[in-house]
Amino acid sequence: LKELGITVQAEDYLHPSKESEVNNNLAVTWEKAKPVHIDLNDEKKELMTTAKTVEELLHMQKIDITKWDKVNPSLETELQENMKIAIEKAFPLKLEVGGIEKQVWSTSTTVADFLEQQGVTLNELDRVEPALDTTIAPNGVVNVVRVEKVTDVVEEPINFAVVSKKDNTLQQGKEKVVTEGKEGLVSNVYEVIKENGV
Repeated sequence: LKELGITVQAEDYLHPSKESEVNNNLAVTWEKAKPVHIDLNDEKKELMTTAKTVEELLHMQKIDITKWDKVNPSLETELQENMKIAIEKAFPLKLEVGGIEKQVWSTSTTVADFLEQQGVTLNELDRVEPALDTTIAPNGVVNVVRVEKVTDVVEEPINFAVVSKKDNTLQQGKEKVVTEGKEGLVSNVYEVIKENGV
């Protein structure tokens, strides 16, 4: 290696080792390590590696990735010199939609983006706690209150009105029913607001 002017760094891949005896037809493999940058939840780290892909690098660095974590570029990406790899580890939180609660995982994002990732569609009157532009915190709770307006019509009977008129053709003190009264109906319209069906 000295004859060829090759300087081998500790992070480089060399096979066989430097101490191996040279003989005829010896195949020597040397792979120079390349610098890469890892940003793990805003903790930056620069290192040298001979890994071929992002996934191989993370495996070598003992960084476990779950299906909820965000890795950019993707795990299958071939490593390039000075490549920047951003990793956002997911954390647990509670999602409550319409009174039904479940445990989910997410990376640091806004409530609006989180609901979109979870496939939760908001109706016009629904209420979200915390607000849509709030950044989600680990072990937080996102609550979607399903709000609906229902119009309810209730018909109630009402008594008929009595209308008295003077009639000079009748004897004084006498009364005559011209038209029988009928009980009527009044429609009362109520606007009911339901939250999570209540």
